[in-house]
Amino acid sequence: MPDTSRSQRGVSLIEVLVSIVILTMGLLGLAGLQVAGIKVTQSSQFRAQAAQLANDMADRMRGNIAAARLGVGGYNLAMSDPEPGTAPGPDAERTEWLRRVQGLPNGDGSIQVDSVNSRVTIVVRWDDRRGANRAAGEQLAAQTANFTLVTSLWN
Repeated sequence: MPDTSRSQRGVSLIEVLVSIVILTMGLLGLAGLQVAGIKVTQSSQFRAQAAQLANDMADRMRGNIAAARLGVGGYNLAMSDPEPGTAPGPDAERTEWLRRVQGLPNGDGSIQVDSVNSRVTIVVRWDDRRGANRAAGEQLAAQTANFTLVTSLWN
């Protein structure tokens, strides 16, 4: 009868090492999921904030409908325009709104009033580089995200 105790020596140690490797790979996968979840959460927070800002400006315009109907002389604001000023009325509201939009990473916004069709288009733009999908090791390049609200202010 052969001596099986000598041929089995070290097998338990190899089984333990294999199970540690498998457990480590599982934990690394779990850590990767956690990082991806954090990125998606931050991206969705920026999107929710952009939606809130766009709706806020639409509500401000509904509150001052006479100025909103003016079109060019009212609430219109192009992307990358300087702050309009602090004069009471649309200028002050656009300035305050634009400052809040600039609270987003590289945040900017635009407002276009179409008084003929009684529509307003509000765009909030920000840099969403942390929420962008990218391959491992790829640099964090700028990734512009937009939220666009098109609504009717009056009928």
